[in-house]
Amino acid sequence: MPLYSHSRILTFETCPLKYKFSYIDKLEAMLGNTIEAFLGSIVHIILEKLYTDLSFQKLPTKNELIDAYNKEWEKRYDDSIVIVRKEYDPENYKKMGKEFLANYYEHYFPFNESKTIGCEMKVKIELNSKYILRGYIDRLAYKGDGVYEIHDYKTSGHLPSQEEIDNDRQLALYSIAVKKMFPDAKKIPLVWHYLAFDKELRTEKSDQDLEDLKRNVIEKIKEIEACQNFEPKESALCNWCEFQPICPRRKHLFQNEKVSPEEFLEEDGVHLANHYQRLSEKKKELDIELDELRTKIYEYCKRNNIDTIYGSSIKIKIWEGESIKITNDEEKKRQLVEILKDINLYDELVSIDSYKLSKMIKSGKINQINESLLMPFIEKKQIFRLYHSLFEWPKD
Repeated sequence: MPLYSHSRILTFETCPLKYKFSYIDKLEAMLGNTIEAFLGSIVHIILEKLYTDLSFQKLPTKNELIDAYNKEWEKRYDDSIVIVRKEYDPENYKKMGKEFLANYYEHYFPFNESKTIGCEMKVKIELNSKYILRGYIDRLAYKGDGVYEIHDYKTSGHLPSQEEIDNDRQLALYSIAVKKMFPDAKKIPLVWHYLAFDKELRTEKSDQDLEDLKRNVIEKIKEIEACQNFEPKESALCNWCEFQPICPRRKHLFQNEKVSPEEFLEEDGVHLANHYQRLSEKKKELDIELDELRTKIYEYCKRNNIDTIYGSSIKIKIWEGESIKITNDEEKKRQLVEILKDINLYDELVSIDSYKLSKMIKSGKINQINESLLMPFIEKKQIFRLYHSLFEWPKD
């Protein structure tokens, strides 16, 4: 039985194919660490050092903390680190980290609000007898009187809403482990430090919330285990994915990202895509022209009281009829569903479908009385279509 974690489940939700590459195929990362991940790791190392020093009754100054950060950055940084946002250089990111730590130091000095139990604490989360998750708590602190705080440090440039925090899964899962580790726990506040904003966000979970969470996570794990086709899922995160060189959605882009403009235009796939674009644009122009021409043919036939015209080698026939359009008003749609159920037609439609409903009316399956009930929810519209075929004039 594989050992799950919040990050493992999140990977599946983000992109099933990335999950397969990482956890089933167990492939090594094909690209270096991103600068964002590197920045986050260095900041976490320094915050862990801060609280370790405090546990030994050593209170470092802010400058000492920043010096430790600079040394750690220089020791660990190398050219394999990937910078996706090319308009920024490593120094920009390094300065961000300094500011995060400086603001945090000033905000929480002298760091005596609670007693740190541990940093980067490995925990085991028991969902049931079959499924166990593992995780790492950035910092677990005790405030006294049965209050244990789970702290998480984020270097992300995105500040979530309170609703997003209330629905977060990761720290809530950690609180399940903390409750088991410390039976005296009366309250377990979940605390996020969004360092880029010098802002702290909090929430708490009830026992019922945690039971519901366990069930939801078990269902998600079952979904993962039942998955057969690990399809790629595109998102803004694709630019930071370490499997771009083999992903079917990104491989072609990745291969051509660094070639010269001349080589780029000569590459077969690029050439085909550009040719398709040109033809598509031409098709749009032709479609507009054809629509105008269809209208002219229709008007010509109406003026001359005919329904078919002939060209040198083509025959064009006009069909006229009535089409309906279902209302976009959600409340009216709901009422329409109820009426269709009352007249025993909803099951035949399966879902509300304009084409099927139109066929029912035309075929007489919906009588005039029932049709009148539907009229407030649909819009009738006269339409025409042209059908053409090759035609050869009779020879003398």
